[in-house]
Amino acid sequence: MTGNVWETVADKVARDAARQRVSTARSRLTELHKQLDDALHAARTHRDPNLSDEGLGNKQRELTQRAHDTIGPQIKQLQAQVHGDADTLRRWAEDARPKVGDDATSLMRHQVAWDRVRMRLEAGMPMQQILTTATREEALAIREWAPAWMDAQTYNAAQHGGLSAGLYSPPDTTGLMRSIDDRLAAIEGGQVAAAIAAAREAEVVVAGVEPIVRHLDTLAAGGQSDALGAALESHYKAQEAAAGYQDPTEDEATRGLTHG
Repeated sequence: MTGNVWETVADKVARDAARQRVSTARSRLTELHKQLDDALHAARTHRDPNLSDEGLGNKQRELTQRAHDTIGPQIKQLQAQVHGDADTLRRWAEDARPKVGDDATSLMRHQVAWDRVRMRLEAGMPMQQILTTATREEALAIREWAPAWMDAQTYNAAQHGGLSAGLYSPPDTTGLMRSIDDRLAAIEGGQVAAAIAAAREAEVVVAGVEPIVRHLDTLAAGGQSDALGAALESHYKAQEAAAGYQDPTEDEATRGLTHG
């Protein structure tokens, strides 16, 4: 079963505009960062020999407030736009992505595919290896049933984990969903691959933009913020948003842990 085939011209225009804005979001944020830094620096270093010390201080505060009032809303607008565009691209990927049909024949076919996958998992074959050669039906079956299977495995390990017994928390399957999408994109190609790639790029951009936005928000509000710390957090959050599934080590598996 495939996604929505009745895409309108308006849908395509909105989607293409969202992709273009997402692709330039980081450079636009960098430009706003520069504008804010320049404006705040100009305010701090403003000099006027005709003003008293008190008058100069008032003028510097006025210029600082003007920078906050001018650039702060632009940062918020960019943040809201990036989130809105990411939602548009997520919906595109959701519509384009193949799905398990709700008819009996489709459900039975995908259940058989899941039985093949589960047999390999229970024999110790890594999920990454299974996904590398998964068929369309197997990839969809993994998407449909693997989260519950992994949850059960995690719970069971937590109940029989020695010192860690009882320390159960549901597994994070985000990375698994990304890897499944990668496999489906490789199998299907075309619009499915394009939609998945666009949605992934949007997720990475949103993750990377957020720490910088918080940093600039703090500066725009007159506070202090660590630019290097924000840049590092942005880098690692973007990496995390792009990462696929990694099989747990033997020790982690024993303790019921997963890498998404």
